[in-house]
Amino acid sequence: PDDYGQVERATDWHKSLVNNVPQYHTEYLNACGTPAFGVPSNSGGFQEASTGQAYVSEVSLAPTVMPNYRENIYVQLIAPLSVGKTYDVSFKVSPNDNCRRTSNNWGAKFSTTSYFPIDGISQVYTPNIITDQTTWTEVSGSFVADSAYAYVCIGNFFEDDQTLTIISCPSCSFDLFGYYVDDVCVTEEDGTEAGNCLVEHASVGISSGEDPLALSVRTAGEEA
Repeated sequence: PDDYGQVERATDWHKSLVNNVPQYHTEYLNACGTPAFGVPSNSGGFQEASTGQAYVSEVSLAPTVMPNYRENIYVQLIAPLSVGKTYDVSFKVSPNDNCRRTSNNWGAKFSTTSYFPIDGISQVYTPNIITDQTTWTEVSGSFVADSAYAYVCIGNFFEDDQTLTIISCPSCSFDLFGYYVDDVCVTEEDGTEAGNCLVEHASVGISSGEDPLALSVRTAGEEA
């Protein structure tokens, strides 16, 4: 990566253009990137990748840009979810070092299409404001699929007035809600090792590695 808005360079990942402004969007960050888009140092600050050598940086809301502005990203599942089955979902986030504000409602939203409205619906999300800039915070949960969902999107799917915010770093330079995101994982809840995203050579989401074992999210490559 060598510029803003290049999330498509992470194989199979895309920008959700709902409630977005075209010239803005998620940054793909990689150890092979130019200095502002590298790992662990980049324009957002400093953070080692949770797994592999890459992650993204997205904004959970930005009232100064537009109401309910979002930088959510999505990927097509390897196969649609099975109705009635339970799935475990997890991903990791960490606030950018240079961003002044933090929020709650980080979550995963599933859909049968690649359209992800900001409508207060997210199968898995956290009501807690995530403020730890040093370590990765895991957002996780389980849900029973009520449709043959074919896509998953990561971000904030609640409107601004439904989202809790605080100024967690008053001295930080950017008046934004910026977060790093890594290690997206969706597995069927079957108790087997193959359903564990942490098994060796099963890197998922926005990290590098071999193809995942029986996972429902494609591995995202790391093209510079």
